[in-house]
Amino acid sequence: MVMCESKVRKLTGVIALVMLAGCSSNQFSRVNFLHVAYRQMYAIEDQEFYKLQFYVAKDVLAHEETRAQGDAGAAGRVIVMREGTPGVVKEVGDDWLRVSFEKGGPGVFFLTDPTKEEDLYWLATRMEGREGLYVVKDLPQKIVLQEGRRYLVMEGADASLLVDGSDMARLIESRRHAKGRKRAP
Repeated sequence: MVMCESKVRKLTGVIALVMLAGCSSNQFSRVNFLHVAYRQMYAIEDQEFYKLQFYVAKDVLAHEETRAQGDAGAAGRVIVMREGTPGVVKEVGDDWLRVSFEKGGPGVFFLTDPTKEEDLYWLATRMEGREGLYVVKDLPQKIVLQEGRRYLVMEGADASLLVDGSDMARLIESRRHAKGRKRAP
């Protein structure tokens, strides 16, 4: 019962945030994309994800691991993604999204764990020799595999996914709403 009340309180807060997001400037209309409170509660279908604008919630800095230190062209092996960088969904799974932040880019995985209290989508990766996806912040080595390359995440291993609040509000508004009725006089 406590878990249910907690989720109801969280959902009420999320709805209030979405409502406020619709009234505020674009800079502040980004809200955490929540699995239970959004994806499950509003039954977001796979094709609807492609209509939403997503953003990375914090700066991410990653260096490609190379065999030789001081490698020529090392600057080209650094990836910087600033907080608020916009992205679009490229692929959808049951508990993950792959979001592309560059045209033609492979996209970055974000994974949620609906059994945990924190309802966010976190930066995630595949691991060599293992099945599935793993949240980078929970790994002993903060490594992201990307197109056969290994990137050490120097900053932002705990980056999560934001969604445009007005996009989310429009999606929620598209759901069937009870019109209500008044008693007969």
